[in-house]
Amino acid sequence: QMELTHVVALVSGGASGLGAAAARRLVAAGARVLILDQDGARAAALAGELGDSARAAAADVTDEQSVQAAIGLCLSEFGGLNAVVNTA
Repeated sequence: QMELTHVVALVSGGASGLGAAAARRLVAAGARVLILDQDGARAAALAGELGDSARAAAADVTDEQSVQAAIGLCLSEFGGLNAVVNTA
């Protein structure tokens, strides 16, 4: 298994389906992940399940301001962002 301890990833559409699977795999490999989804409650539930390596944000990827706010959260919580998985 690949070790991704230096990776901070944003996963759009991350609360369910392929995005949730990607978030789970990334965290299991040691990455820190921001789960971005229109369904903020579902994203928060998954982040809670994944523990300290995950955070959640509600955003619509077609709304630039909400995505910018989510990136700001990622930077403040994890100190960077160096990977994006776009499943939205």
